[in-house]
Amino acid sequence: MSEPVQSQAGAGAADAPAPETATPGTPTPETPTPETAAVASAPVDAGRPAIATWSAPQAAAPRQVRRSSRTGEPRRVWTIWIAAVAGYLATAVVAASTLWIYWNAASSASLVFDQARNEWVYSYDGARFGQASWLMGQFHTEPGSLGRVLLAVAVTAVAILIGIGCCITAYYAYDGRRWTRWSALVALAVSALALLLNPPAWAAIGLAAVMAVAVWLPPSARYFDAWQAERHHQPVFSAAVENVYYGPLPRYLAAASAPAGPAERPGAAAQAR
Repeated sequence: MSEPVQSQAGAGAADAPAPETATPGTPTPETPTPETAAVASAPVDAGRPAIATWSAPQAAAPRQVRRSSRTGEPRRVWTIWIAAVAGYLATAVVAASTLWIYWNAASSASLVFDQARNEWVYSYDGARFGQASWLMGQFHTEPGSLGRVLLAVAVTAVAILIGIGCCITAYYAYDGRRWTRWSALVALAVSALALLLNPPAWAAIGLAAVMAVAVWLPPSARYFDAWQAERHHQPVFSAAVENVYYGPLPRYLAAASAPAGPAERPGAAAQAR
């Protein structure tokens, strides 16, 4: 009874497939190939589109003021030209208005023709002094009095204050001084004193306002920055000298200690004879 069982077991062992042997160079399922290794090492999101992220835009480079090819200095921008011209015009307007006030205040007499006497005579009008400027019209004064002299001095002082503020600001703004932005505001405030003069002097207020606005515009700021860097550049120092020789240099000392040649010895010329 045991023999058939053994024969069936032997037959089953004979019918079982033989185990496969891996030939050299053939990859096994456990050995990763280069393709499978690349797939395994690839990131999980390799097949997905990249996420767009926002990055801050690069700051635009500041605009530089061009330099003059003749002097190498920063060129005046259009706002500086406007500020300088407006400041000088304001000074000129105040000066001309002051001269006009002087003329009207001093010429209280006018030459008129008297038909009764059939000749030209001078007619004195004391009211013309009060009409010369707004300030002079606020006080009643007599011809030749001290009050009229003081009023003339006051008008002159007002004109000088307005002219100094506008003229100084215009000049130094043209020269590239940053502090003229503040002096322009002071000049604008002082120019309000032109209301004490005659109506033509009121134009100085508008010109001072134009000057004050022009020096605060961005082109003027860049112009002032260029002049600031031009006047306050970083100092450049030379390299430090460590070996300092005092007295004759070594090469001259070596030449002096070298033995003299036959032609340089004393008496060599006499022996040659």
